[in-house]
Amino acid sequence: MPGWASEFLDEWSRVRGHWQELGRFFKVPAIRFFVSWFALIPVIANAMSELPDRVEVALPTGSYSVLVALPFSWQVLWVSSIFYAFAFLLYVLRCPNFIKSNPDFSAFLNKGHSYRWLAWELYYGWQGIDDRAKLADRLISKGYATEVENLSGRCDSSPRVEQRGTIWHFSHNEHAYEVCLSEEDAEQKVGDIFWEIFGRWAGSRAISRHLVWCSLMASIVLFAFVVLQNIWAGFTFFVGG
Repeated sequence: MPGWASEFLDEWSRVRGHWQELGRFFKVPAIRFFVSWFALIPVIANAMSELPDRVEVALPTGSYSVLVALPFSWQVLWVSSIFYAFAFLLYVLRCPNFIKSNPDFSAFLNKGHSYRWLAWELYYGWQGIDDRAKLADRLISKGYATEVENLSGRCDSSPRVEQRGTIWHFSHNEHAYEVCLSEEDAEQKVGDIFWEIFGRWAGSRAISRHLVWCSLMASIVLFAFVVLQNIWAGFTFFVGG
């Protein structure tokens, strides 16, 4: 594989192909179109299976042969809808809830959560993300996690609510660290921690994420083929006419 292609795929896998980029492909209009076509095609195909390609229509001005067949391949469009349905189902099942519920920091703030809640999101992320080490390194290097001692087995357990804030402890490289979040924290700190959690979830579940992308690309290519068929049918009609 050429070097530029390898670099592009690596960049895409690490950043461009993350879960948050997939959401725009599953808006309501697209879902309605593909799901409706997926459901209706078998009914239409069964109803038209006994019809000839052309039927004779008698009018006062004469008899005319009318083409019944569609100007595009409905089979291809149906397969496209299958790929889309599979991608959508996998997205619903495997896309992290944090990404679906919080597409950006403003969405998180608009829910009215206390800043303390982010300690729980850290804990949930710690249980489910693929790259704990990167999350830990970022929290430590930015000064949001401080090293502590004598935790008596409290590391990696659920957060504790205290007067000074909601506190979560985690272990990393055989050391124990503490993250404390309170209502008095600056929004910049809370936002920075939010994006660290977001980034780790966005790049998680790589196999499922790549399967969604592959299914979407297959659906888009097949749909584009049908669009080109329609364009060609219109072009030949006007040129021939």
